[in-house]
Amino acid sequence: MSAANRWALVACLAGAVIGCDGDGGGGAPRQQQPDGGALPRDTFETSLTLADGASVMAGPSAVCAGRFGDPSALQPAPPADWRAVYVDPAAAAGGDGSAGAPFAAVADALAAIGGDDAVLLLGPGRHAGPIAAGGNLAVVGACAAATIVEGAVTSAGAADGPRDRRLWVAGLTIEGGADNVSVQHLHRLYVRQARLLGAAGVGVRAIDVATADIADSWIGEAGSHHVYATEAAVAVRRSRVGPGPGAGIVVGTADGGAPDDGQACPAGSPVCPYGAMLLVHETLVQQVGGQGVAARYAQVVVRRSRVDGVGGDGSGGVVLARSFGVLDGGALVTAVAGTGVELSSARAHLDALRIEDVALGVRVRREGMPGEPGEVGKPATPGTWHPLCELMPAPDFAAVDGDAFADGDWATPADWFPELSTLGEGPLPPGLSADDDPIAEYDLHHWSRAQADALVVREARLGAVQISGHPMKLNDLVVEDVGADAFAFAAGATGRSPYDEAGADLAALSVVRRADFTGLAGAGLRIRNAGLFRKVNGSPQLLPFADNAVGDDAYLGAMQLTDVMVEGPVGMGVQIEDSVVRSTSLMLADAAGVGVRLQGAYLDANTLVVDGVAPFDLLDRDGEPLPGVADGFVLDGSETTQGAGTEGAVRVNTLSLVGAERVGLLVAQDRAALGASIDVAGGRIEGNARDGALLGPADLVQTQGIALDAVDVDTLDAPGLLDPPEP
Repeated sequence: MSAANRWALVACLAGAVIGCDGDGGGGAPRQQQPDGGALPRDTFETSLTLADGASVMAGPSAVCAGRFGDPSALQPAPPADWRAVYVDPAAAAGGDGSAGAPFAAVADALAAIGGDDAVLLLGPGRHAGPIAAGGNLAVVGACAAATIVEGAVTSAGAADGPRDRRLWVAGLTIEGGADNVSVQHLHRLYVRQARLLGAAGVGVRAIDVATADIADSWIGEAGSHHVYATEAAVAVRRSRVGPGPGAGIVVGTADGGAPDDGQACPAGSPVCPYGAMLLVHETLVQQVGGQGVAARYAQVVVRRSRVDGVGGDGSGGVVLARSFGVLDGGALVTAVAGTGVELSSARAHLDALRIEDVALGVRVRREGMPGEPGEVGKPATPGTWHPLCELMPAPDFAAVDGDAFADGDWATPADWFPELSTLGEGPLPPGLSADDDPIAEYDLHHWSRAQADALVVREARLGAVQISGHPMKLNDLVVEDVGADAFAFAAGATGRSPYDEAGADLAALSVVRRADFTGLAGAGLRIRNAGLFRKVNGSPQLLPFADNAVGDDAYLGAMQLTDVMVEGPVGMGVQIEDSVVRSTSLMLADAAGVGVRLQGAYLDANTLVVDGVAPFDLLDRDGEPLPGVADGFVLDGSETTQGAGTEGAVRVNTLSLVGAERVGLLVAQDRAALGASIDVAGGRIEGNARDGALLGPADLVQTQGIALDAVDVDTLDAPGLLDPPEP
């Protein structure tokens, strides 16, 4: 959806007038809702199309079947022995609350109920709120199209009392109020077949609630958050969230802090040491502000759902911070002004997820890392994440309503991620356990990781995937149509961060298998400071090379690229800096500028193919033009570590460099004066304007299986002197 249309539906909800269709991939225009009168047979469902092409329905679907709703039809239903009290705004004064003589005002009904367990049955028309529950209460209307409550529905137990209250909100529309529905210190909240519109603050607010179950409902036009919960287990199923200026669904810990007890369960929390548990199933989060679905210290499943339209600087479609999450079932994240999916010190599995029309597709980073250009940086968060909790805790099904979370396939966390059992685990590498090692919070990094299977990223302006600070496995990645402003894929330390800042250690443990990059308007892959480092006498060294490891041992812990195809990159195809990379079948086709560039990097490649490099005008480090660069494979030194332990080493079993319009293989010794060792077992270097060239002192270069011609710096501008654009 275009930016001009992104907030169009907000105006349609002003004054609770329904006259617009939800842009979820289907649905018919709605007629305006009259105040009272004949019972309308309208519903407020919308059809949403998922990433796999399947369609599901979300939103209220029930129609009015009589003057009052039927509470026994709810799932679950309020107990049959609760007192039934009827309210009809068209009734004559003096009623007693029975079906034959209903009260005319909600206030009279609440006074009669007091603290009794009751079902408040509201007839069609407008009812003056707010409705404050004194005890267990079910508020049931005729249907969302006919029964309208002006003001909030609230229930608050005592903070030091038992969590035994229950509240139902069903078959009605709630308009306005500070919050539409607000509950605290509650056992159960059930929202069914309801529309919650126009809250100044939050549509549904749940604090210290064992289960908040929202199903077949529509929450829109909230000013702050549409759903906000802390120390709660929340299920949002078959529902619509948005449009509105507030964030979509946000759960976790109050004020973004850690749980109040890092060693045990926060008071009232159904998960430990988490602040919340969240299931989003067959739900549309549509045109909201800031964040679509966000969780901090939470366990999350987002399944068969769609986030469609998130606005604002630094916005995110799905954001997991120090959380444990699953996004799968054909989930779709689209039309996000910022990042489609952000994993910040989180463990997550993305399966059959599609992300499109975003600034950045997926970002994996350490909590507290500085923001990207144009984004407000997050404050640093020192310390590990509950180091005494060696196993991720499972939901406490003794506290939550298991039926509400059945679609989440909840299990013990160890069962969720068997494929991640070895990623980033095992003993600490040499150097990381030293007392003076600058890499802190290793327990947190050790724990945080992600895996993505069958991930599709399309129309990403600033890149498809960015990995920094935590390991990630990517299997079957498809990237299409990425803008020219940054690399399509970036791993390692962000920006110009020094090696020992956030993001410079465990990205080396990442794995990319079967990835296709097409439709690139700019650069392809950048791997920077993706290695394990330590300080020796104040100087950084890559591990294990400082220990003089050779052969396969030299590439333990290297970042792995397998069956990667990059087609049509502009400026730079693959850029590897101060990193350790092991590659199997890395192929570039139809590049412009430079195919593959190594700066102070170690590369062990089985098959490396560069087929066709056209000229492109680049800039050197001083901003001076380098016109007509068209080189297949470029090796040069690095400034990041000033030559300490980072002499480039390249071992390629089959190297094929064909069709470069300038140099097929160029070794350029830049101002850092670093050497290079090149070992090529076989392949072909042919059809280039110049097959091989050496720029700089020959005694710094050792080659095997390949010949280089010395060239003069005055006759060949060296692309090794350039810096590509920042990601």
